[in-house]
Amino acid sequence: MKSVLCNKNIPAKLRIRLYNATVINILFRGYESWALTEELRQKLEVGHSRFLRKMVGITIYEVKDHHISNEQVREELKNCYTFHQSLELRRARWLQNFSRMSCKQGPRNALFHGSITNQENTEVNNNTS
Repeated sequence: MKSVLCNKNIPAKLRIRLYNATVINILFRGYESWALTEELRQKLEVGHSRFLRKMVGITIYEVKDHHISNEQVREELKNCYTFHQSLELRRARWLQNFSRMSCKQGPRNALFHGSITNQENTEVNNNTS
């Protein structure tokens, strides 16, 4: 995978699409349940930036010598989100899907199980009285 993502003969736009489809999808697997601390967020951001630099072919020494920012790296790759932007975009999509779920579907049922059960019990008791 690294040989494909770091290959300069493949257009940057396609490499970013491959990166998002593979690396980012694997990285964000199960993120809905993460308790994302600032330390963990920082480590993930650093790893993301490091991989983007590798895709462009910039070493950490070049970053220090030429003062290359992560923003410049993302501009060179065109249409590349920061880690935080990618995470927020995925959270928004997940919440959109979550809001469309019926109350009896997996994640929504697990989240609201106690309150739905109590509400249904109350309604049943009120109707039988």
